[in-house]
Amino acid sequence: MTQSFDSLFTMEDTEVANILLELPRLILRPPRSSCTWGCRRKRSVFTSSPPLFPSSAVVGPVENVVSSSPDTPLSFCPSEADEKPLPLPPKKKASSVNILKRKKEQLLEMVEDFTHRNELLKRDIEIERKLLDQQLAENLELKSKKQKLNYFLFGFNS
Repeated sequence: MTQSFDSLFTMEDTEVANILLELPRLILRPPRSSCTWGCRRKRSVFTSSPPLFPSSAVVGPVENVVSSSPDTPLSFCPSEADEKPLPLPPKKKASSVNILKRKKEQLLEMVEDFTHRNELLKRDIEIERKLLDQQLAENLELKSKKQKLNYFLFGFNS
């Protein structure tokens, strides 16, 4: 009736477990290839950038290709995207507007919270004032009873 430890798990379970065991090593592993085109270099007008492939690697006859711009390897056709570039500053403003909206909402929530607390405190003050008024009335009543008692006890004899 006892099953072996391996038979309790499916093949997928063991694959997932192996991947999870390898995960820290996979995350910390450096990338396999570094891209030279992703790096930025200081631009210079007088010097051209070095070719990506050495000149000895080109095999066969070299043909001169006529392009619209000799400095760039690609020529792009004008399109709608070129006519209407995306405005970057409004995106920054939109994010600042969102931040301001969140800040405003937080402040409004704080005002609501303080207003609610203020109402609760006003109710507590009103309850305490009623209690104080009751105690003062009871105190006056007890003082008047004391005076009447003193008058009946000591007032008739004199």
